[in-house]
Amino acid sequence: MSNDALERLSRRETEVLALIAVGLSNKEVAKTLIPPVSINTAKGYVRALLAKLGVPNRAAAASLWSANHSAPSKGWIPRDGS
Repeated sequence: MSNDALERLSRRETEVLALIAVGLSNKEVAKTLIPPVSINTAKGYVRALLAKLGVPNRAAAASLWSANHSAPSKGWIPRDGS
């Protein structure tokens, strides 16, 4: 899968993907996003990005992200959708 799949994601979905790629749980993603969202909203973002990427789980999505980006540290918060 190429960067084309990643380009189908909304800015918010890209932020969520970057956060799950560094190992954050849905609860941590919900609290980390600015502004914070409910855990159900975070889960919705994850479901949407998995569907758009055509991958079965978070690990596969994180792998796709990592293959196309340098690995950020867990303390990194995406601010510009990249």
